[in-house]
Amino acid sequence: MIAWHALRLWFNYLVGYGFECLILEMNIQYLRYFIAVVKAGSITSAAEELRISQPSLSRQIKIFEDDLGGKLLERGARSIRLTRTGVMVRDEGARLL
Repeated sequence: MIAWHALRLWFNYLVGYGFECLILEMNIQYLRYFIAVVKAGSITSAAEELRISQPSLSRQIKIFEDDLGGKLLERGARSIRLTRTGVMVRDEGARLL
């Protein structure tokens, strides 16, 4: 199980007028947290399912976004919405996990 090891991933995504390729080194745990938030539909619900505090999970998602260099989630009062990059990370991440 690769749970705590870093992975090197290639993500291609549309930016403006063309494609950019990013090489991302990330902790697989951040990806797991992100996928859990997407499946749960909110950070609070995901935190309950993961049995961690909501502020801690929010920080981990923020660190993941900072590592990737962009927003993955649009946060609302009671829900989240994926950005275009978030959709691509979700799709690739689900494939990896």
